[in-house]
Amino acid sequence: CKAKTEETTAEERARSTSRPSHWSSTMSSCCVDKDLDFVAPGGRKRRCTDLVFLGAFILFLIGLFYTISWSIEYGEPSRLLYGADSYGNICGETNKVRISSNNSGLDMSNRKHQYYTGLGDTASNTLIVCARKCPTETINCVANEALCQELGVCLKGSVSFPSPYEVPDSGPDHGTPAGSGCPEEAVRSLQSGLLQRCIPDQVGAIGAGRDAINAFAEGVNQNSYLNDIFESFAAAQEVCIYMLLIACALSYVIITLMKYFVKPLVWGCIFGMIIMLVYMSWFLFNRHEAADEAIKEDEQQGVPVTDDEKRERDFYYYSSICFVVFAVIVLIVTLFLRTDIRKSIDLYKEASEAIRAMPSMFISPFLTYVWLLAIAVFFIVTGAYLVTTEKHANDLYQNETTFGHVKYVDRGNYDGHFWYFVFAVLWCSQFVIACEEISLAGCVTEWYVNQHETKFGALFRSMYRVTRYHLGTVAVGSAIIAIVQFMRIILEYVAVKLEKAAASTSPLVLKLVQFFTCCCRCCLWCLEKCLRFINRNAYIETALYGIDFFSGCYRAVNTVLKNILTFGAINFVAFIVIFMMKTLVALGVAAIAFAWLQDDDAVELKGVVVFVLAVLAWFIADAFGGIFSTTADTLLLVFAEDCAQTTGPHYASERLLKYVHSHTDDKEESVTEKGGGEDRNNTLRARGSLKPKQDGI
Repeated sequence: CKAKTEETTAEERARSTSRPSHWSSTMSSCCVDKDLDFVAPGGRKRRCTDLVFLGAFILFLIGLFYTISWSIEYGEPSRLLYGADSYGNICGETNKVRISSNNSGLDMSNRKHQYYTGLGDTASNTLIVCARKCPTETINCVANEALCQELGVCLKGSVSFPSPYEVPDSGPDHGTPAGSGCPEEAVRSLQSGLLQRCIPDQVGAIGAGRDAINAFAEGVNQNSYLNDIFESFAAAQEVCIYMLLIACALSYVIITLMKYFVKPLVWGCIFGMIIMLVYMSWFLFNRHEAADEAIKEDEQQGVPVTDDEKRERDFYYYSSICFVVFAVIVLIVTLFLRTDIRKSIDLYKEASEAIRAMPSMFISPFLTYVWLLAIAVFFIVTGAYLVTTEKHANDLYQNETTFGHVKYVDRGNYDGHFWYFVFAVLWCSQFVIACEEISLAGCVTEWYVNQHETKFGALFRSMYRVTRYHLGTVAVGSAIIAIVQFMRIILEYVAVKLEKAAASTSPLVLKLVQFFTCCCRCCLWCLEKCLRFINRNAYIETALYGIDFFSGCYRAVNTVLKNILTFGAINFVAFIVIFMMKTLVALGVAAIAFAWLQDDDAVELKGVVVFVLAVLAWFIADAFGGIFSTTADTLLLVFAEDCAQTTGPHYASERLLKYVHSHTDDKEESVTEKGGGEDRNNTLRARGSLKPKQDGI
């Protein structure tokens, strides 16, 4: 039986080796992929991975649901949208009594605009009222009290314009003139349609609370310019839509045609960079020589030489040295990695072919942005409930017991809900991004093992596999990144507290705290970048073999370390290619938009519109460049795994194989195989076929 089993295994192995596209044939598990069956090392078939972490993510979402329910129960988001007065009344609504004040719980349905009167002894208790209208011009309320009452900026009303407010007999809200509850001036304000605020249009209002009005007006005092910008975009909205479509089309064309000009582009950028560095060094050295001669002439003529002139001369000298050193480093790195750079160029040609064969991959960034936008809207709405869950309490300043202002006090468990909410935002957003990365990796692995042939809709098949098998892997990978980002937010929070505390001690302590926090920021930033790189390659291993996240991390790190130079060259080439692509798309869109809008008199701020369109085109090209970069990284890692296979078929194209052949020894290699209790030495030749390499590509 044992002999027959070994015989059958050998036959199966031979049949597997002769198969052109698949590593296994059938599966019978509950988690079975009948379209694309990869076999992991050891013969284990694709199955659901990291279910424990998927369960943890589901439990976390249940906890988030509790936080959102708590926020909805106690939150008042309308206070953010419409504003509230000093007594807790929300403008534009019929209110309930929130504090023990005669002016709390009033009907403000016909007073929809929040207005800062400037009355008050400090900025913290400046009187805020709900006004009927925003003042369109500055009005002296002492001389025109009736007009201010009509606008509703006074506590006291009139027969024609009654007021729900009561005027206190004394205190900061008493008003000018006495008993009117009016400010000295009603400052000219602009009406914010969405937020229902009266935004002061000038700074320097009269009143004890002018600092509050000034602080409120400083950030939004350029409304006339903002209105011009909005009007320009409204007039050019058709052009903007066309420009964004052109940016998508340009990005698609550049990526699909990358195989034809990636080689001159990369080498041209590298040598152009070296030439530019040498030229800058020569230019700065000439400036140094000219400055040095000028200083010597001044010294010979007895003209005093200033320290600024000497510093300028030294600056040119040391700058020229830095440029020379940098040029030498780039040249040495280029010479040292020339083979890997050539390999990277061919890999990018392969990536261009893969993307052209699977156009559905271009849908990925749009789906990701839609999900991220939906998550952003959801968390903004629920966050508005969360940040308005404070308790209402009386702010009894100056022994005022009847007309005290409202004071908002956090509830006891607010901090826990808030930080839980912040981490939820990070984890959910990273979960979506991780789904995109592993879905793109699944497309490329399918194309690779099917020997560059795949059916239409590769992205949707990959998304199906991710949803069916690997959501747990996505959950754990995204959780790691979210934890690091959460640590960075906590660090910023602690840094602000420490810097405030250190500022009151001594400048030396403050500098030490700033240095410490800066070091921590750099370390966490580097940690996040490294983990993102490891995560991406772990997702590729999962898409290829169907293994769990940590096994994928181990295999990915092991493969990357064996091929560290090739991966370094890939990233170097990726930076050049994607940067040039983004620059070309942004400049192309800017040029087309400027030519289009040049004769359009309805668009006043043409430069602003063109600049914003160029920035948006840059981000669109960056999204398409992300597809290209992920495809290249996946091809490289899958190719490395393909090279490391000792049994089974190999799927590399001739373009990739020629670099393996060029670095493969022609001598015989002895391979020891164990079977049936005996050691057998088989002599293999690598010439003419792909040589499996355990030490890298």
